[in-house]
Amino acid sequence: MTDITGITPHAREVELTHPVTEDGIGMYFTLLPTSSDEVKKAEREYLNARLAKRKNQITAESLEAAKIKQIMAAVTDWRFEGDANIGGEKPEFSKRALKDLITSHDWIKNFLDRELGDEPAFFTASGNS
Repeated sequence: MTDITGITPHAREVELTHPVTEDGIGMYFTLLPTSSDEVKKAEREYLNARLAKRKNQITAESLEAAKIKQIMAAVTDWRFEGDANIGGEKPEFSKRALKDLITSHDWIKNFLDRELGDEPAFFTASGNS
C-alpha cells in the first residue's frame, strides 16, 4: 500500500539549455517546487500588495512582475561547468544577480518558468518522497 502523504516534491537542479538547439550550456539552477513554502510566500506577498492597493486590474506588466517574483523565490542557487559564464565571469549566486539575469534575458526567464511548470520533475519516480 502506498502512503500518499509520503509523495512530496523536492528541489531539483536543471541545466540551462540553448533556446534553439536545446543543448546544455553548462549553467545549472537549483529550483524549489512552486508548492514550497518559500515560493508560496513570495506569491502571497505580491498578491497581498496588489490587493492592498486595490489594484484589481490585471495587466501584462503585473503578470510579468508576478512571474519574476515566483522565479526569484524558486531559484536558490546556480553553478557553472566548463566555459559557461555571464559576461565573461562566473559570479556567485545572489538574488540581485538572478534578477538582473532574468530581467535582461527573457529566454532564461522563460526557460526557468517552463522548468517550474514541470511539476512531475520535482518528484521521484519511486512513488515515495
